Amino acid sequence: MRNRLSISALLLMAVVFFSSCTKDNAKGALTEITPSSGIIVNFGQYNGAKSTLSFYDGITQSVINNYFKSVNDFNLLSNIQYAYKADSTIYFMNNNVDEVLYVSAKDLKQVKNAISGADIVKPRNCVAYNNILYVSCWDGEPWTDATLGKIVKIDMKTNTIIGSITMPGGPEGLEVSNGKLYAALNYDTKIAVIDLITESVSYIYTPAKSSYLKKDNMGNIYVSLISYTATETGIGYINTVTDEITVYEIDGVSTSYVSVLEFSKDYSKLYVLQSAWNTEIGGYSGSVAVFNTATKALEPQNLVSDLNGINGVDVDEVGGKIMVFISNGGSTNGIVKIYNDNGTYIKDVETGINPFMYLSLK
Repeated sequence: MRNRLSISALLLMAVVFFSSCTKDNAKGALTEITPSSGIIVNFGQYNGAKSTLSFYDGITQSVINNYFKSVNDFNLLSNIQYAYKADSTIYFMNNNVDEVLYVSAKDLKQVKNAISGADIVKPRNCVAYNNILYVSCWDGEPWTDATLGKIVKIDMKTNTIIGSITMPGGPEGLEVSNGKLYAALNYDTKIAVIDLITESVSYIYTPAKSSYLKKDNMGNIYVSLISYTATETGIGYINTVTDEITVYEIDGVSTSYVSVLEFSKDYSKLYVLQSAWNTEIGGYSGSVAVFNTATKALEPQNLVSDLNGINGVDVDEVGGKIMVFISNGGSTNGIVKIYNDNGTYIKDVETGINPFMYLSLK
């Protein structure tokens, strides 16, 4: 699902786990990471099994599960909230325990301890700019105290914390455009705009609360408007030159903390997750709507409709395939439904527990 910085398309090597391997291969066999490779992030269980990664081959649309463990010989110890690639490093925003874990993008090996401490409390999202990783943190429980929140700054050369910006309202999704950092506020009806030279803060007021931001190929930003009480929900379009917002009403934009918005490979479409909690299945049910970015209107037909367990939407930005993530509950592996960019269904692949986003390794 995302704004990821590209690296040169090198032929790289990583270790992959096969459950049916011989004893000699039990720690993994070498496989090739190509520009079509990526990882599917599986959240796991918040109070149980932690996150796992599934290696994705964009040519065959196949996966290899438990990829992180096969490379590092140990499991992840937290639940991944968001994953982000910046140059040669992948950063994971981890909850329970709270930390920013980072690995090499060429092989996913963890060689240093994660970044943690008093400033890293409930990390949610991140974005890189000028060798600084900006990390949105709830800093506590903003659903009971909306004054909580901060954006932590991490020096990406040393991977150390170098400061923070106070950001009340439970900051969530982040994007950078025109020298400004935009932060969705999950517990306030406005979007923060931070001048990255002065760090002064201004606000764009919205008719609903927000969670997720996606920058288009012109540097403008779409935002999910997901307030639990407002009637005017949908998506907002921010002109990042003027910081004016235009609201397009769409029913039922998901309040889930997964990949809610994603562009098609050519940016002509924005896939919008519409879902609501279904008590009968103990999970979300819903659809993926298609917003035409030229006409600024929903297309008449959804990509998919009425799926139980729907848990996010993402796009393989190399091959253009669309991924719809399905959760089968907290103790059973999920699946990813894969579609062509014209909406034609291709296949299902099995992942780990609660898959919710995709990250290209190109």
